[in-house]
Amino acid sequence: MYEPVWAIGTGVTASPEQAQETQAAIREWLVGAIGKEYAAYMRIQYGGSANAKNAPALSACPDIDGFLVGGASLKPEFVDIVSAISAAKAPKKPSVLSKLQLSSVDVKGKRVLIRVDFNVPQDKKDPSIITNTQRIDGAMPTIKHCLEGGAKSVVLMSHLGRPDGLPKPEFSMKPVAACLEKIVGQPVTFLPGCSGPEVEAACADPPSLPQGST
Repeated sequence: MYEPVWAIGTGVTASPEQAQETQAAIREWLVGAIGKEYAAYMRIQYGGSANAKNAPALSACPDIDGFLVGGASLKPEFVDIVSAISAAKAPKKPSVLSKLQLSSVDVKGKRVLIRVDFNVPQDKKDPSIITNTQRIDGAMPTIKHCLEGGAKSVVLMSHLGRPDGLPKPEFSMKPVAACLEKIVGQPVTFLPGCSGPEVEAACADPPSLPQGST
């Protein structure tokens, strides 16, 4: 997960207790979706603001299994962040469920949810033009694997810019969806929101789309 929705783009950092509450809710959802045993071994990474100061407290949270570190990875404190999570999550016994490679997962007829980083650069005069598709190109092997494997649909989650917690047209992912459609060579459905009944209905079972749509 990234961080609590209310904290995204606001500059407000979630406390360890708030981060744990969000992570625990995701774990609980996984229990209902895939079962208690698999949910227990599913690694849930925290992508909020992790730094050397709060890493020990965040690492102690039972449902935070790691960090998605951004700018801090370029600073000396990155070593302290890694040390904190490594010490807190050191395996006490061999895991019965190690990491699965995507090639080992049967996606045929299933909905696949992928968190991608499509925060791509746009032309300053015409934001509908994506000036560098490297991040999209980098995700294509994973996306194509799911499509070619017969996935019912592939749902991609990303953000663009820093909208400060508010919907802003200039940070819409619509131009990125159009660019992706050209690259992937298949229909791509753009959803203007990230939550709510409309989004849930579109992602639940898209019967109007051909198999392998994005």
